[in-house]
Amino acid sequence: MASQVWILYALVSALLWGCGYTILAPVSRLISNDVISMGYGASLFIVNFLYNTYTGGVDNFAVLSQGPVALKYFTYVAIFILGNFLNLKGYSLATQNGTSGLYSAICSIYPVFTIILSAIFLGQTNYNLSYVIPGMGFILIGTILLAFGKA
Repeated sequence: MASQVWILYALVSALLWGCGYTILAPVSRLISNDVISMGYGASLFIVNFLYNTYTGGVDNFAVLSQGPVALKYFTYVAIFILGNFLNLKGYSLATQNGTSGLYSAICSIYPVFTIILSAIFLGQTNYNLSYVIPGMGFILIGTILLAFGKA
């Protein structure tokens, strides 16, 4: 069962993200998204730095001196920063017109992109397509239904 503990992490993460999106709506009416982004980024850095210091993961920073690793890492960081920046800006716009719930639902289709891109770029195809394809379909259809259901 220890090898399956990642499922618990995924479920708790999804629950906390859902809570975070719910709380973000009223908060973003009071505080600019720039301040929210800075607070998020700073707290993420502090928490991760303290965790990695405690667990010995700080030693992994030395690997960043290797060119290919550094390129991949900083590409990831750039994509992560841009994605979070666009997410908060888009969420702010959606909150202003009362569609923050729909915005969050649309953002939740990211697993579809993760599955497709990990298959293309990482060759990760260790899943049963008879489950994945219908699952992707349900995600997309559910999002479309939410989008048109508000009309």
